[in-house]
Amino acid sequence: MEIVVFEPISTGNSDLFGIIIFGAIMCLALGLWGLKENKQTLWMLSFFGVVILGGNAGFTKFSQSYIVPITIYENKVDTPIGLIDFDDLISAKIITDGMGVKKTLANNTPPEKVLILENRNKKSVLLAESQYPIIQIKEALDKQMSIYNER
Repeated sequence: MEIVVFEPISTGNSDLFGIIIFGAIMCLALGLWGLKENKQTLWMLSFFGVVILGGNAGFTKFSQSYIVPITIYENKVDTPIGLIDFDDLISAKIITDGMGVKKTLANNTPPEKVLILENRNKKSVLLAESQYPIIQIKEALDKQMSIYNER
């Protein structure tokens, strides 16, 4: 039975994907024009633009597929990598991103925090503060695990 479901805060900018695809189409059109006009440099640069933008678009769609709702059940939690039983969950802790100090100095933003769910099979789950309400997830998870462990 579901106890609580946490929807992602952000799944990325969907407009960005459209802009990347539009840029790739423009590079392709420019490259075809350069090929027709025998301008090899323009054709070559456009080809590289299409490859880079196409790869970026593919990676964007691929990474967005891993941002799914987090569901806490009576005896397990559903994460982006699958279900984790409370018996297999070693720890759940919030840590500050290691690169946070450099980010804070660069643009005066606080360092990002991540929630780490450590699993017995050595497969940890990282949930970023920019994508999930990690403090509420941790509180709900701790509460449900304490109820589960009392049984």
